[in-house]
Amino acid sequence: GTSITAVFAEDGKLSGRACNTYMTRYSRDEGSISIEPPAASKMMCPDEKEMKQEQGYLLMLPKAASASIDGEKMELRMADGALIAAFVAAPPAKD
Repeated sequence: GTSITAVFAEDGKLSGRACNTYMTRYSRDEGSISIEPPAASKMMCPDEKEMKQEQGYLLMLPKAASASIDGEKMELRMADGALIAAFVAAPPAKD
């Protein structure tokens, strides 16, 4: 039930928000991806379940080995194929 965002910038920066903001660096080559351990702010989440989900996501990010994009969807997977996260592109921001 929690929404986690991820912005993969062309310069290799990855940032986003769960209940805290996080940032890290990544590199991508064809279908493979390497993500450094992220740094995150340390605010308390409104609920413990959300906090555990965020912590799990941040711990799993550096284990990503592949990234696939299909239309508006992106998946990060471990080397064994286990899904880490699935993202859907957000619509462009309105000015």
